Amino acid sequence: MLDFIRPGKPTENGYIESFNDRLRQECLIRKQLWSLTEARVVIED
Repeated sequence: MLDFIRPGKPTENGYIESFNDRLRQECLIRKQLWSLTEARVVIED
């Protein structure tokens, strides 16, 4: 059986929420990405 995080309950999986926040701060907010290829390069770096 699959378990899902309920909407509005990010504390149910802090590891994933932390990863998403760090990805957003370090990669996505700093740069405007014009293509999927560019996004992959930025995330890999």
